[in-house]
Amino acid sequence: MEADSKKGIGLKKSNFLLLAVGWLSAVTSIFAFPLMFGPLGMVMGILAARDGGRAGIMLIVFSVIFMGTGLILQENLADFFR
Repeated sequence: MEADSKKGIGLKKSNFLLLAVGWLSAVTSIFAFPLMFGPLGMVMGILAARDGGRAGIMLIVFSVIFMGTGLILQENLADFFR
């Protein structure tokens, strides 16, 4: 039990902030500026994953998916309004 408390099972404040900003930018990339917010989410995921956490890896994967979705939606909306 003591070894678990020394490792720090919970999220660190810095990782929490990186993940929060990363998820916010990943979701924003669906609706606006996917080429700007998608890579920002990926970078935040990489920085959060440096400590060995799986949450950063999930953020990277979903940032790529959301950026692709945003690019597809952006193209479809551009065709719709032409």
